[in-house]
Amino acid sequence: LRGKMSVYSRTLVSLLPLIAHAVALHGSPPSAELIPHGTLRLAQPASTFSLLSWNVLLPNGEDNWWCEKMYQPHVPHDCRQWSHRQRLIRDRLLLADADIVCVQEAAGDTFASDFEFLHADGYESVLHKKFRFRCATFYRPSAFKLLSVAHEDRALVAKFASASDPSLALFLANVHLSGGASPDRRLRQVHGVTERVRKWVAADAKKPPPKGRRGSAARRAQEASDAEAAASRRKTEASPPRVIITGDFNSDGNTAVRRLLVDGSVEPEWREPQYNEVELTSKPRRHGLGAFADAGEVAYAQNVCDGDWGDWGGRIDYAHYRERRPATYVVPSLGAAFLERSRRSTSRQQLVADN
Repeated sequence: LRGKMSVYSRTLVSLLPLIAHAVALHGSPPSAELIPHGTLRLAQPASTFSLLSWNVLLPNGEDNWWCEKMYQPHVPHDCRQWSHRQRLIRDRLLLADADIVCVQEAAGDTFASDFEFLHADGYESVLHKKFRFRCATFYRPSAFKLLSVAHEDRALVAKFASASDPSLALFLANVHLSGGASPDRRLRQVHGVTERVRKWVAADAKKPPPKGRRGSAARRAQEASDAEAAASRRKTEASPPRVIITGDFNSDGNTAVRRLLVDGSVEPEWREPQYNEVELTSKPRRHGLGAFADAGEVAYAQNVCDGDWGDWGGRIDYAHYRERRPATYVVPSLGAAFLERSRRSTSRQQLVADN
């Protein structure tokens, strides 16, 4: 797992078990509990579920040169092939046994064969229709029923209903935002996700046109259905929609994406510290879904953004600070060098890995 991943969520029934990347929680989540590795199969209430998000890197191909650069020179040629990496990914995903698996950088042409092992294990899936680097969302039909899908700009947005309680809807966005010096586009992409969810919520609240003549059997059946739906809405209207936005955000720290989700709006005059000359938006960007929270920060009780040292402040125990930050790699020495800032440095220094 690499850095620059996040999960933003709002008003879930319960805090999700954190498996791979951080998840953003919308609303005011309860205190978080990290589930130890290998113990995910715990007795949990029916109202909880697990979610895993993972950028698996585009399956090795002739044009996927950046996967080769991830390996050290001593790694055997056979271990650099997709078949080897596929087995490792399979073992990790099947061990996690998550209810929902969000994958980034799936290849459209080979998707069926690349992830056949998940389908064989009972998962159903939806794949983004566009882009070379595609998002794919897998889910267990025993836990969720897929209701709607929207293929947005580098975002796969899905609406699910709980299999145990169809009145409970979950809106899930699996994103792989644009990389590099494009903070304005990343903001538009996530704002597009919130707009899609807003429209779905508004459509659900609309009353369907009447059927048949007044007093007819069709009209009476619809009125009964409308009354049942109204009662269900009154039951859930007290809480905002349940929304999770997860995936590869290609950014971290004090970004426009974070500001939109956590603070609720981005004003035209605001700038990202890293790209302070880039205009993000010509008009205020807002969403009405309620405040999101970063699940990683909830779980670790501090900023866990990879590479963001803005919260160091007056801390004196640097080693403890580092220990509490989650690892951005699941295996050691995936790269030959890392970038890290020492206590005294004012800019990043390259440290060569020992192993």
